[in-house]
Amino acid sequence: MAANQILIPALPTASVLNDADLVVISQGGVAKSATGAQARAGAVLNSNELGFDYPVTNPASGTIIVVFNNRNLGTILGCDMRMVAGSCTATWRIADQGGANPIAITGLSSLAVTTTLLESAASALNVMLKTGALDRELQLVLASVTGAGPLLAALRYTRA
Repeated sequence: MAANQILIPALPTASVLNDADLVVISQGGVAKSATGAQARAGAVLNSNELGFDYPVTNPASGTIIVVFNNRNLGTILGCDMRMVAGSCTATWRIADQGGANPIAITGLSSLAVTTTLLESAASALNVMLKTGALDRELQLVLASVTGAGPLLAALRYTRA
């Protein structure tokens, strides 16, 4: 055995791990132990959360249709935004198919976006539907755009 190897007797195989079984995790080159449940927790908790990036090369005041025909019932969780150069005010909205009846997502309206990363959470009016014509379109409304951009926007979404 090499000098930098550690022998761990009776380590269970991944296919038979129970919640209380210990597994070895390398963190920063240091061997640490965690229960099977701890090792799986991050993957299980975030398995239905999706992230979408929408870089806008030449941002200008107006409405950008990010999703025009949503096909997954789910909830907008929040967004991360930053201008590479400049600033703007951003509002995320959900509208009916074709853009009718747009409603601002609570917590994601009138966001002051600058060159500093902005992380915002949605708190209400943030559910998108997948059937019929209601709540199928996601819009990003930009106002007071200054500077060359680009605008970097990432959306966090979870399917029901």
